[in-house]
Formats: sequence, C-alpha cells, structure tokens
Amino acid sequence: MNRLRQLLAAAMAASMLAFAPPSFAQDGASTDEAAEQVDATTDVAAGAADTGAPAEDDPDAAMADAEIEETPSPWSGGLMMSITAMCIGGFSAVLGIWVDRDTSRPTIFAYSMSFLILCALVVGVAQGYLDEVEGIKKDQDLERMLDMTYEIAKSSGDPALIALVEESSGVKIELEEAPAEEPPSDGDDDDAGDPAE
Repeated sequence: MNRLRQLLAAAMAASMLAFAPPSFAQDGASTDEAAEQVDATTDVAAGAADTGAPAEDDPDAAMADAEIEETPSPWSGGLMMSITAMCIGGFSAVLGIWVDRDTSRPTIFAYSMSFLILCALVVGVAQGYLDEVEGIKKDQDLERMLDMTYEIAKSSGDPALIALVEESSGVKIELEEAPAEEPPSDGDDDDAGDPAE
C-alpha cells in the first residue's frame, strides 16, 4: 500500500508539471521587465517634451508605439480537456493494474505495465501539445498568405484575383485610381521649333 501511495504521489507531481504552462515561471520576471520598459519610455518621452525635441525621433518611443503581435497560447480549453481525459484514463489504468494484481506473479510485470502506460500518457500529452502548436503556425502562415494576396490584388488590379480575395477574406478591396496622364500641349511643339528655321 505504501508503494501505491508513492506511485500516486509521483503521478500527481507529473500531472502538475504537465499542466503548468511553460511561461508560468517567467510571468513575474516579464511583468517587472515590462514595467521597467514602460517607465524608461515615459522618462524618455518626458525628457523629449522638456527639451522641445520631437519624441518621434527616439527609437525607444517608436518601439513603444509599435503594435506588438502576441502569439496565441497553445493551452486552449480543448487541449486541457483532452489532457485531463488522458491523465484520468492513464492513472486509472495504473491503479487497476495494482489493485487487481495477482500476488503470485512477480511485481516486475506490474511495474513494467505501469511504466508503459505512463510513457503512452506522456506521448499522448506531447502529441496533443505539438498538434496545437502546429495548428497555430498554420493559422499564422495562412493569415500572412492572405495579407500578401490582398496586397497583390490591390496593386495589380486583376478583377478575378480581387473577386477571389474578397470572397475568401470578406474584405472589400477599393482600388486607388491612377492619375490620368496629360497629353502634351501643342504650344510646346510650336515654341521649340526647328533650329534650322
């Protein structure tokens, strides 16, 4: 019974590590660093305002104004639910092996089966996480490709490409009218004349 308690304690510790997001330990440090950067940017902007220098010339102020795109976290609700289901199934299988174990058989069989079940559980959790990360990368690539197609359609003016982009993205493309070239006036030709004349 003591071994069963140790096994359950180890399983609980492993599940806590599996559910902790990778950025959990860095949250406090990143928050402090972000606060220091905001303070430094505010001080620089205030110094520029005092001296009369434009704040736009400062690269730190420009970076603070720039929009930083955050990558979405792979730890979605669906992934957490599937990991929870896998952990419950794996731990109940290990518990079932030890509860219904035939005492006449060697314990190495139960240890081996428990180890294999836990390995399968770790592989399932890692596969679910990697699939989620892959999906996020595919979504970002698709969004970048749609932006590129939008820019190409806007600059080329091809009606078929514009219709395709408007249908896929749902954004209406308004083409910029190019200024019409003015024909040369007849007065310039008369003034230039032939030098021989």
